Amino acid sequence: MKPSIQKTRDFFYSTHEDESGAVVILCLAAVLALMAMAWVVFDAHRSVNDKIMLQGAADTAAFSHASVEARSMNMIAYGNIAKRSIIDIHAMYTGMYVAYIIWIAKKWSECNVPYNIPACVEALINTIMWGVETASDTNTMSSIIFGSGGLTKKAYLRDMQAIDNYQHYLFHVTPWWGFSEQLVRGWRNGATAVVSFPPPPGEVTNLASSVQQAINTINGFLQQLGMKTIDLQTFHGNDNLPLKKTSFGGWDWIKQLNPLEHPAFTLEHLVNGLIHKDESQLGAASGMTFGLGLVLSIAAGIPNAASKFKKYDDPYLLDSGGSEAEWLKRTSNLAFAYLNDPKRTTDDRNKFTVSNQTYNHSLTGALFSSVTYDTSGYWTMAKSEIVFADGKDPDMWHPSWTARMRPVHLPGEFEDADFAMFQAYSQIVPYLALNAQLGSIQGNQTGAAALASMKDIISLGFSTAAMGPTTASGVAK
Repeated sequence: MKPSIQKTRDFFYSTHEDESGAVVILCLAAVLALMAMAWVVFDAHRSVNDKIMLQGAADTAAFSHASVEARSMNMIAYGNIAKRSIIDIHAMYTGMYVAYIIWIAKKWSECNVPYNIPACVEALINTIMWGVETASDTNTMSSIIFGSGGLTKKAYLRDMQAIDNYQHYLFHVTPWWGFSEQLVRGWRNGATAVVSFPPPPGEVTNLASSVQQAINTINGFLQQLGMKTIDLQTFHGNDNLPLKKTSFGGWDWIKQLNPLEHPAFTLEHLVNGLIHKDESQLGAASGMTFGLGLVLSIAAGIPNAASKFKKYDDPYLLDSGGSEAEWLKRTSNLAFAYLNDPKRTTDDRNKFTVSNQTYNHSLTGALFSSVTYDTSGYWTMAKSEIVFADGKDPDMWHPSWTARMRPVHLPGEFEDADFAMFQAYSQIVPYLALNAQLGSIQGNQTGAAALASMKDIISLGFSTAAMGPTTASGVAK
């Protein structure tokens, strides 16, 4: 039996007016929207988290490098202080020895038999004591003056040589020590590759074929743009501490006794004199010998001591490089950190509906069929520096050096030093390419991941080529 028109009409009216279940539909729509937002937030969080993690790796690497250099600067400063102390002790013995001879001569001048028998006895006893020590003691004070043996050759000279060798060792090993430290710190904090500029001294030889091919690709690109290429044959790393060994004479050491600049050394000089007086006997402990010895230890003792150590006493002093910009460059380290993430060009690209087309660079193709813009990793930079924390002009007589982070580029810094970011890149690219391969191996990544790292390293070269001395402003990280 067919339903009547009225029944049909009533059914549609009741269905239209019934609102039950509408909220469920709205909830389903809201759930779908929330799920889509959650997926976006999750993927964005992973990407941001990787970037933050990588920035932390770069910061840690840069700060670790600067911390090593600050530690070496302080140890070399301690070496300078130790050299100065040895000079002072040597000079104190010299001054007191000569003052004692003058005191004995004065007593003999007062000897007038039979009217001043006590002076004659005193002069005779002290002369005998002086003669016995001079003739029999292998560590006699006369050997210090004439440099013929004794303390000078058996103790002081050896101590001075040991300190000088230690300073020499620190000066030359610190660039590699800092480089290794930043490398390990960067890897431990998740970076696939991390390297600092300037690189340590040395020549880059026997590169892996993939590294050499990457450099050839970059050079091909640079040649076609009319830019200077990377020449590993003439390249030498140039990281070093901002120091130079400076020739010091007697007058230079005397100036270190200035109580306004070095009150600790002035106090040390007086204490050395008091210790010598306390350990002496007879006329050697007299007030005249002590007072005259202090004067002679400065006027004659220090120049005499400085002449006995064959340049082993020369301290390491600051070398500014000639300008403020050069000083900033020499006291700073720029860390490049890289994280390889192949999903950036596959899963992430599809999720965020990035264009499927990969844009190629038509200029070069030495390593790949074409150089592409589809980077598969993250890059970041960080910069650190060593600073003098004593509140005075920096020097190497106060072990007050420390490390701190700083912006990658200060206004006008690169321009004043005639420096471009590509110069940094061209020097670190061999280390960076090899570093990326080692980092991929450490992370158990495939050969494809290492190849992707090489492509990203080439892309970094394209980016830094545009950062000249006047066009790098604004780079903070």
